[in-house]
Amino acid sequence: MFAREYSEYEYEDECVYERSKTAMQHFGTRALLVEDNPLVQFLHKRMLHELGCRVDVASNVETALAMSSHLYDVILLDVKSWSLLLAGLSDK
Repeated sequence: MFAREYSEYEYEDECVYERSKTAMQHFGTRALLVEDNPLVQFLHKRMLHELGCRVDVASNVETALAMSSHLYDVILLDVKSWSLLLAGLSDK
C-alpha cells in the first residue's frame, strides 16, 4: 500500500488536533453545549467526547443559565443564543 502524503498544512492541523485532544483528556475539560437541535447536540457531544471533554447539554438559554453555577472550561452556543445568554448573565 502507498503511504498517504500529507501537505504541510494537513500535518500541522493533525498535530494541533492531537495536542488539543491530549490536553483536554489530561485536564478533564468540562464543556457546556447550548443547542436546541437534537441532531446537532448529538454530533457536537460526540465530537467533544472524542476530544476527551466532559459535556453537559442545555437545550435553551434558560437551562444554560440555571446550569451556570457549575464551572465550565468551554461554553459552546450559536450566535442567536449568545445575546440572550449575555443578557441573562448581566441580570444575575
